[in-house]
Amino acid sequence: MNPENNSQKSDEEIQNTQYEKHINRIKNSTLKIKKDGSLIDLSFTQRFQLNQLYITSCHYVSFQYAFSQTCTVFQADNCKIKNLSGIEQNQSLRSLFLSYNLIEDVSPLRSLKLIDTLLIGNNKIEDISPLIQLTNLISLNLSYNSIVDLSQIKDLYSLESLYVFSNNISSLFGIQNLKNLETLGINNNKITSLNGIQNLRCLKDIYAENNKITDLYGVHHLKNLYQLFLCNNQIQDLSPLSACSQLVTLQIKYNQITDVKTLQHNVSLKYVYNTCKIRVQYAFSQTCSVFQADSCQIKSISGIEQNQSLRSLCLTDNLIENLSPLRTIKSIDTLSIGKNKIKDISPLNQLTNLKILYLYDNNIANISQIKDLHYLEYLDVVNNQITFLYGVKNLKNLKDFFADNNKITDIHGVQYLKYLNTLNLNNNNISDLTPLSECVSLTTFQINNNQITDVSPIKYNFSIIRVNIRQLRY
Repeated sequence: MNPENNSQKSDEEIQNTQYEKHINRIKNSTLKIKKDGSLIDLSFTQRFQLNQLYITSCHYVSFQYAFSQTCTVFQADNCKIKNLSGIEQNQSLRSLFLSYNLIEDVSPLRSLKLIDTLLIGNNKIEDISPLIQLTNLISLNLSYNSIVDLSQIKDLYSLESLYVFSNNISSLFGIQNLKNLETLGINNNKITSLNGIQNLRCLKDIYAENNKITDLYGVHHLKNLYQLFLCNNQIQDLSPLSACSQLVTLQIKYNQITDVKTLQHNVSLKYVYNTCKIRVQYAFSQTCSVFQADSCQIKSISGIEQNQSLRSLCLTDNLIENLSPLRTIKSIDTLSIGKNKIKDISPLNQLTNLKILYLYDNNIANISQIKDLHYLEYLDVVNNQITFLYGVKNLKNLKDFFADNNKITDIHGVQYLKYLNTLNLNNNNISDLTPLSECVSLTTFQINNNQITDVSPIKYNFSIIRVNIRQLRY
């Protein structure tokens, strides 16, 4: 919980001052204390009916005495707290936030039976067994500690969200009893298997990136799974996901997957992000609207036309030459195919819903091949072989155009782009800026390293607020 979002009128923020003289302004509400570099004894709050107490940037907080007996929310992040002894006197606590401290021992928390939210990440905790007494816990964040064993919290049956990012966990043993769990965050650990999650039928979101997971055993039981993040693991087989009928988002970058055919029956899947040596000759999901496969050594995209729901497609940094299979995917509005081996872009002229198009780092010489993309708003053709721009004259909705590092000598055609806002033409062979005099919406213009000797054609472009022209040749 972020105290800055609390909008109660009686809130009082006290910074580096004698906070007790301000306390009379607090009425049944929230007290925020920011007091750099000194000890705070919270016993003075006992005489007030506080609901929420927030402390930040203090060098030391003492729990020797109970604070307000009515306080249900307490936050003391980044306060260099080492010892929690005494906090057990505050039996009304329901939400406790103690992240970014120096805590090792959580034993004093075991008697705070009402706590349902505990965020205690970024500490030095190894033993979490005292938390097993907190049976009302719904949300628990133990990220960035030194935890190795999750079985110590196996009886927290009410848990709905558990985050243990960046610990030393190698096994999920112990979580199989957490049958109300909806969100599981285990990024940056040493986990090799997801075995144990098959009993967690309520799971909707799993964050399991940067582990050593080799198989997805158990995932096929998760009928409610909505999001799955598995980047940077050692997974080869996605077949268990075929039973996850509610899966919408899948992140599988940096694994060992070569085939996404098994996803074709995932009727809810909309977002697939992948980086591997992958084949696309089969439909991956009839409902998938976003697909990413960068740096996958893809040569052929034959078969991708079966995925007629695609709206955003990213195939950057591959070995693609032939774009013909894309011509029938009329739904695409965002296409990124930079860093390939493309010369012929004529198949893209059929994609009349395109709004964003990345074609940088290819071998394209003729952009008139996409003259019918009337809805195009963003075009990047940096690092190609283009010599003239007349082919852009029909792209009437173009707003941002990047054509640096080509062989352009003639920019006639841009004068028809009445909505053009940004134009980058660095490192070309342009000598005449006359067509720009009619670009009434142009605000940002770069044309470094060309053959320009006369900038007078743009002197009346009053909309331009940023011009970058270097190395004028006289």
